[in-house]
Amino acid sequence: MNEAATKQDIQNLELVLKQRFDGMFEELGRMIKGGFDQMTGEFGLVHREIDDIKLRLDQAAYRFELVELEHRVGALEDHTGIRKH
Repeated sequence: MNEAATKQDIQNLELVLKQRFDGMFEELGRMIKGGFDQMTGEFGLVHREIDDIKLRLDQAAYRFELVELEHRVGALEDHTGIRKH
């Protein structure tokens, strides 16, 4: 094998290796981006669920306050004799 052929073989090998590594890095980049995209979607779902829980808790607090106020008004109506039947 002569020196020119060996040099050409090395250049061809370099080209093949570069193409394979470039392809691997592109695929790795797509995989990482896909993972982050999926996480972003899942975090959005978690935030919506948290908002739903907050809304339900707020409504529960208002219902609790309403029951307490109804009880207090009822006690005042009983005390004053103005309870409506």
